[in-house]
Amino acid sequence: MNVECLVDGLSRMGVLAEEALALTVSAVLGRSNEAAVRIISSDDEIDRLENEVETAVREFLVSERPSQLVLRRAVTVIHAAPVIERIADHATNIAKHALVLNAEPQPFYHERLNELMSATLDMVRESIAALIAADIKRARQTLRKDDLVDEIYKLIYKDLVSYMERHPQDIRKGTELLFIIKHLERIADYATNLCEMVVFMVEGRIIRHTKEAN
Repeated sequence: MNVECLVDGLSRMGVLAEEALALTVSAVLGRSNEAAVRIISSDDEIDRLENEVETAVREFLVSERPSQLVLRRAVTVIHAAPVIERIADHATNIAKHALVLNAEPQPFYHERLNELMSATLDMVRESIAALIAADIKRARQTLRKDDLVDEIYKLIYKDLVSYMERHPQDIRKGTELLFIIKHLERIADYATNLCEMVVFMVEGRIIRHTKEAN
């Protein structure tokens, strides 16, 4: 076994997580219960792959004597796998909230929800691509996108709270949407974590909680 086999397992996890997150657009904005159910159904496979990747990394570290660079890559894989799994978990939670909203007779959205979903999906795609390719430039570019996600999230949150204060009959729907945007914001944070891991993998530096990560 070599380190590329470990990265391949991580790549398969990334593909499934991206697909699940992409389906949330159909589940939420397209009010597709079918898409929501597909997301929820895919979660077990991602969990299985996470366990498979973790086992493979442990076996690799025991059986090989990797160079410093290869060792950092293997360590990054074992730390990145649970982060990708959490992204998929948040996508599953979004799907569950979508099923609740879809049961309502009328759609309930915010005009910038699609923008938030698109920006989050873009961060996830780019962070996973940077991780698999060990592309530090791509990782740094993706890190800078988190501010936009935070900005849109705060705007939607403020608007929703204000709307619910004025329309208490819609508090249940508004709360479901608040959960959805919070999951999206957390997903973007996880994408940021993956980008920070790329910097460690390539340069051996930890930039988490530093100005460089902001």
